[in-house]
Amino acid sequence: MRRSKRITILMIRVAALTALIGTSVLRVAGQQTNGAFRPTIPQIWDEKVIQEMELPLVVPRYSPKPISATYYHKIPVRTIYKSYAIYAPGRAPTGYFERLKTFEPEPAFESSELKNNQDWIDAGEVVFEPPTVYDSHLSPEDVADPNWYAHSGVRLTGNGIMPYAR
Repeated sequence: MRRSKRITILMIRVAALTALIGTSVLRVAGQQTNGAFRPTIPQIWDEKVIQEMELPLVVPRYSPKPISATYYHKIPVRTIYKSYAIYAPGRAPTGYFERLKTFEPEPAFESSELKNNQDWIDAGEVVFEPPTVYDSHLSPEDVADPNWYAHSGVRLTGNGIMPYAR
């Protein structure tokens, strides 16, 4: 019980930190230099602030310790790829699935191509929308099978899109 409670508390803290980071990223302030937009990106990994967010455990030596800023900044940036809606059988636009099969994986955005504040805001929204797992239990065969929808009870939007996955 104690371990699962610690994991739950850690997950809540990670979610709070993620929300804090997301808020900071979405509030990007920009500067105009030579007509080109240059965002001011806040420092988001401050060891002291993160340490102050932690409530120490009863036995302090077991309290979690944040990773260093140096280590954090060495973590490779995860590419976010474009993703597409999953339509229930018979609900997709004509040729939708055939067209998807011709696409190569493509990043959802390139930071070098973000030219103004709105571009950065739009990219920030994309950061919070992608799937976090690509090897889920859904298969192309499942989402193409009308019986799967009846069996699983998946709810769809009015357009026949499954809003829970891409």
